[in-house]
Amino acid sequence: MAQLTPDQKAYAVAKSNHGTPISQIARELNFSRAAIRRAIQHFKQTGSYQRQATSGRPKKFSNRDKRALQRYVLKNKPSTLKEIMANVDVDAGINTFRKELQKLNLKVV
Repeated sequence: MAQLTPDQKAYAVAKSNHGTPISQIARELNFSRAAIRRAIQHFKQTGSYQRQATSGRPKKFSNRDKRALQRYVLKNKPSTLKEIMANVDVDAGINTFRKELQKLNLKVV
């Protein structure tokens, strides 16, 4: 799901301050009214357009890593999981690789 960029949030806050209805801002930016309302409220509370840091452990596979994994598997069809792990530059365990392949609907030997 796409999120509002800081520039879009700034635009929404500026338009809101000039009296533009939230529904019109939402149509212009192609986001829900709730998303625009939250962005404006967040700015009023914190004075910032930036997202807060999230908690939890970072993912091992970035979107870029997932694309590299998919490219490698599709290019080298009869591959074992160990071959894939050796050739895709991600520091993750065998189960993590297996789960990512499953999410991508890719089968290995």
